[in-house]
Amino acid sequence: MVAVVFHVLLLCLWMTAMVHSGSKFFVAEYSAPVVGTSYQAYPIDVCVIYEIVLDGVTAKNHYGMFSCNGTNEVTFKSYGENAGCTGDAEGSQTYTDTSIKPGEPHSFNCSGAVNYMVTDGCQAQAGKGNNQTCCSKTECLPSTQVTDVCVDNQDGTYSMVNCNAFNTSTWLFSSAGCNDSSSPKLSSSARIDECSYYSRELFYDIYLRMTECYQNGKEISTDNFCDH
Repeated sequence: MVAVVFHVLLLCLWMTAMVHSGSKFFVAEYSAPVVGTSYQAYPIDVCVIYEIVLDGVTAKNHYGMFSCNGTNEVTFKSYGENAGCTGDAEGSQTYTDTSIKPGEPHSFNCSGAVNYMVTDGCQAQAGKGNNQTCCSKTECLPSTQVTDVCVDNQDGTYSMVNCNAFNTSTWLFSSAGCNDSSSPKLSSSARIDECSYYSRELFYDIYLRMTECYQNGKEISTDNFCDH
């Protein structure tokens, strides 16, 4: 019964988010070992992990930042393993095609509001996870995505993420615009006060926890989960 109520509350959150629009974003690939490549809406002027690569058996995070040059141009700069995206960039690419439909790869919006969420994905040996799993300095990676943008997954499905002060959710849709007449499917959710089991990948269990939610440029969440 509790799970049903929680699902209904998340659905109400999605319906509320649908009345808002105009988030700043750039849609690009995210790639990582095991899970492969997917598409997501990245925030503007925020240092993000955009790919994870294997160097032998060591996973290396690659960081980058999307920035707007006016309203009709976006430049992406890659910073390698520099987690702060500071100093000289290792490479850059500029995008100017404004005819791409919103949500499709390389589409962007430079005139909207700053709305995004951060969810940590943390790993533990299979069967060994607990609340402290989501407080690891070495086993957690942040996923940063813009909220309220309908992203074309390039596989016949569409997704949208949203957040409030307490939780994040990812919804899957079967039609462009994320406005299916039937209820969307809840793909995943995470709470700021809970380390939640998500899936098993090879010999590891994956846990999710929300850490940040920004609306109109202001953080509306307070994360003190790992302070005790």
